Amino acid sequence: MNFCKRVVAAAAALLFLASLFACTPVNGPEAVVATVDGVPVYRWEVDYMFETNRERMASTSGIDLENKEQVQSIKES
Repeated sequence: MNFCKRVVAAAAALLFLASLFACTPVNGPEAVVATVDGVPVYRWEVDYMFETNRERMASTSGIDLENKEQVQSIKES
């Protein structure tokens, strides 16, 4: 009987932990931020393209790279 209670408690704990991991918000690099013609665009792609073209964007668009709101606006566009 005691063994049964331990097995049930362990299964419940595993189920609880699995549900926590399944419900975590996707804000990391694998988050899909847009879909273009059915192809997902991931956050890591947007960040990579921004960092690759950072200086060119600053010189052509005149944004302040230290201003987080302007940087976020460029990434969203």
